[in-house]
Order: sequence, then structure tokens, then C-alpha cells
Amino acid sequence: MPESHPGGSTPKFSTSVLLGVVLAATLLVYLGTLQFEFVYDDLGQIVSNPVVQNWKYVPLMFRGNVWMQQLAIGNYYRPLFLLWLLVNHTLFGLHPAWWHLTTVLAHVAATAMVFALALRLTGERRAAFIAALLFGLHPVHLEAVAWISGAPEPMLAVLLIAAFLAYLNYRERRQGRWLAASLGAYALGLLSKETAVVLPGLLFAYEWLFNGGGESRWRRLLAGVRAVLPFVGLTVAYLGLRTWALHGLAHKTVNLPVRIELLTIPSVLWFYLRLLVAPVGLSVFYDTPYVTHVGIRYFALPLAGVVAAVALLVWWWRRSRSALVGFASVWLLLPLLPLLNLSVLPMGDFVHDRYVYLPSVGFAMLAAMAISKLEKVPTLSRQKRARQWWATPVVVAVIAIAMAAGTVIQSLPWANDIVLYYHGMAVAPNNDLPRNKLAATLVLRGMYQEGINLYRVVLANDPDYWYANYRMGYAQYMIGQYGEAERYLGRAVALQPAGDEFYYLGMARMQLGQPDGAAAAFEQAIRLQPQAAGYRYALGMALRKQGKLGPALEWFKAELAGNPNNAEARREAEEVQSSLRDSGAAAPRTQR
Repeated sequence: MPESHPGGSTPKFSTSVLLGVVLAATLLVYLGTLQFEFVYDDLGQIVSNPVVQNWKYVPLMFRGNVWMQQLAIGNYYRPLFLLWLLVNHTLFGLHPAWWHLTTVLAHVAATAMVFALALRLTGERRAAFIAALLFGLHPVHLEAVAWISGAPEPMLAVLLIAAFLAYLNYRERRQGRWLAASLGAYALGLLSKETAVVLPGLLFAYEWLFNGGGESRWRRLLAGVRAVLPFVGLTVAYLGLRTWALHGLAHKTVNLPVRIELLTIPSVLWFYLRLLVAPVGLSVFYDTPYVTHVGIRYFALPLAGVVAAVALLVWWWRRSRSALVGFASVWLLLPLLPLLNLSVLPMGDFVHDRYVYLPSVGFAMLAAMAISKLEKVPTLSRQKRARQWWATPVVVAVIAIAMAAGTVIQSLPWANDIVLYYHGMAVAPNNDLPRNKLAATLVLRGMYQEGINLYRVVLANDPDYWYANYRMGYAQYMIGQYGEAERYLGRAVALQPAGDEFYYLGMARMQLGQPDGAAAAFEQAIRLQPQAAGYRYALGMALRKQGKLGPALEWFKAELAGNPNNAEARREAEEVQSSLRDSGAAAPRTQR
């Protein structure tokens, strides 16, 4: 790394060797994740998602959000990410090790792009090596790498950096193919994750900062505007496509007063800046309350920290007169701005480690510039001009080892859902989400009583949480407590009606000897999820219990039309048809 020192000279490593060391180290620290399972949103987004398991749904990916399989209105328009999942499923089925490998490789590719970006901007292999090493090993990236559904983050970073580098080539060579390549990479980035919209801002900042020599502010402004016009046009086209696909540009998920949103923003910004500097105590869940009043802990101190951090960056930029310091600062701060619209993020779940994946590119470059200058600091020896040639490699080695250890150790909770949610409860004891997720996981794994015990705590804190009522009702049904099941499921359908809720409500009523009420519930389930398997069969059974053999036969046949392998529906249909024939009644024609 340092090219020479008083005691002799150190070998110059080639660019490819330095890059190889960085990529090997990055891959090594994440190899353990290949043993991990599908966790958290992987189950709904991959394992039980038909959209990413069949190529016939490709057109649908461009017409809806990533949660459209659950009939949910969402803000995540990411068709390229859905295609990524489809390709993985086609190649690997549901074997999580291979999915984890492709996610890790995406992060390795993003690390290589950071190396290329830093090398291009600094012109120094050492600075590029340090920046890429810090980026590749930083523990804050665990959520984006150890979690399969975090793949949009490295995908976005690869495409956005590629778009930026292609633009630099176009800027230098004025060849249209480079502009086309930049716009193409940007378009793919937009289809991977919404945060790609910051690219025009980054390009403008680059033009403004790196055209400072002798140019007036007006000329710099015009140069920046001209540079970003094609990208702004593409952004407008993307926003139109997004609005059409999502039936709106963005949907509020929580009615948050503007005052509370503004009071909460400093704590959010400070949270992200702190994670970049001190990535410890990481979790997918945090205790991050909305700030409702001006106070010291959640408003004044975070605001002071953010102001101090920005002031430090401004001071460094002005003192160094380095356009690169200014640009890296913009790359750090600009991608954080879209995260401050808290009303479009889930209630109480508005901060995540993965959100700083792209900002960390700017942080890594700033850190690399600072560390690479350490050897130029004079020693305290009598030789005033002596340099600490050893300072940079020692500091880099210490930081790299600490980050690698932190990444490996803090990756362990991502091994499976139960460990992940227990860890989340420990880190965020006041957040009910990990407790609810753990309860759902226990119920899913057949540990019904353990799940019920946790749901009692969740519902004591929030009796109107529809999902907790639904899963509590399901668990009660599975252990044979049908009266309790009916009570919780009835509450769930009143709060937020869904097909499965009505289905299990009907099943509980069947066990309680209420076929009339069961039939009404099954009819609602079919109305909400007309393609769901088993719903028509259940309605047929409820009608048969009521002695309505003709309508029952009709629903059994409707079930078989959509699910011909349902042996129970076939047997019931044959028995009902036989009863109707014996009684001399005519079988109705199937109309559904």
C-alpha cells in the first residue's frame, strides 16, 4: 500500500491484485450465510409467491408492486428485482444456499464497482483499495447481503455506479454509445429500486463541483442542467410508468402529521450516520419511536449530531478545497433524503440497515481519503518532517479485521426466523413487530401454544392488530379451541377482511356445528380470493351439512374445475350425485 518507507521499499501491487484481495475478503466473510434459511419476508416474497415461480407472470411484474400476490397496495415498484427472483427460482428451486450465494455475489459485484468508482475519481489504487475494502466488509450491509430479499440494494449499487461511470466516459469522449449505456443502466436501476432517482442529483453535483476552475456559477449551473436533462427525462418516464403500475406515485401507509414527521427526521438521520460509524447492535428491528414533541433525547441531541456531522463535512471540503470530498459527501447524504418521507413507510418500521447501502459508498470514499492521508501526519520525533509510513496499513488492517469480525458475528441471527426474531426482541424490547413475527413463525412450525402465549402479549398491547388476531385465531383452531378461534377470527375479518381469515372462520364454525354461518364465511372467502384452492370444497361441505345437496354438488364441481387433483372434492361430488340420483332429483348444471 505505501510505496516506500525509510527502511526500504514495499512492492507495488497491481490493480488486479488489490481488487482480488478485496473481493476475496468480501466473499470470505459472507460464506457462512450460505447455510442460512429463507427468513423474514423471504417466505411471502419467494417461498409462497407464485409470481416469482412461473415465467407466465413476467408481464404482471411490470404492472404491480412486489407484494401484489397478497393483493396489497404497495410503494415498491421493482420489476427487475422480481425477475431476479424468478431467475433464481428457475435455476435453484427453493434451495436457499444457492439464493444466498447469488445475493453474496451481487454484493461482491457492488464492491468491485465501488473499487472502480473510487479508482476513477481519486486516481489512486490505494484509496480505491481502502474504499472497496471498507464497503465490502462493513457490517451495516448484513441486512442487504445475509437476507435474500435484501438483493435490491446491491443490484441498485451495481447499476447506479455503472451508469455514473458510463456517464464519465461519455463526458470525456463525447461518444453517444456511452450516454446510451449510462441511460440504460439508469433505467435498469430504476426498475430495481426507487432510490435510483438520486442519479441526476449526483450527476449535477459532479458537474458543479468538478467544473469549479475558472467557471462562473452561472456556467456551472447551465452545464449541470444540460448534463442531467436526458436523465431527468428518463426519470419522468419512469415516474409515469410507476404511477400507472401502482395506481399512484406513492401511497401513504400511515397518516402522520407533518409536525411529527419533521420532529422525527433528525433522529432518523442520526440513526443512519451512527450506523455507518459504529455498526454494532445491528438488527432488523429497532426501538425507533415517532417524536411527538421537542425533547433532548429524541430531538435535540440527534439534531445536534446531524448538524455537527454536516458541519464537519463542509469544513473538510472547504479546508481541503477538494471537489472529491464535496462529491463523496453528496453521495453520502443525497440517497438518505428519500428515506425521510416517513408517511410512505410502514407504521413504526421506518428505519433499516439496508437503507444505508448506497449512502455507504460515499462514506467509504470519505473514510478512504482520510485514512490514506495518515502517513503524511508528522511524527512527534525530532525529525519534524518524518512520516508515519506505517500508519495507513496498520489502521486499514485493524479496521478491516474489526469489520470482518463484526460482520461474521452479527450475521448469526440471520440463520433462521426463530433466532432472528428472538434477537430482534432483545435489541428492540419495546417493538411488538419481532414478537408478532416470532409468534407467527412458532405457529407456522406447529408450536401453537408457544405462539398463542406470545400473541396474548401482542394483543394486550394492540387489540386491534388484525394480523395478530388472525394468527391467534388460526392457532386456536389448530389446537381445537374452536370457540376462541371464532372469536379472534371474527375480530380479524372485522378489522381487515382477507380470504384466509374467512376460510378459517368458516372452518371453526363448521366444528361448532354452525353450517349456516360457515357457508356465509366461505362465500366471503371465495369473493376475496376467487382462485384459492379448497374454498369451494369447503363451501360445498357446509351446504351439504345443511342438506342443500344440489348447490353442494355445484361447488364440488367448481372446486374440481380449478383443482382436479382434490380427491376429497371428487369423492364428495360422487356421493352427492349418487344421493341425488337415488332420490330422483336432477343434478344442476355447474355455473361457476
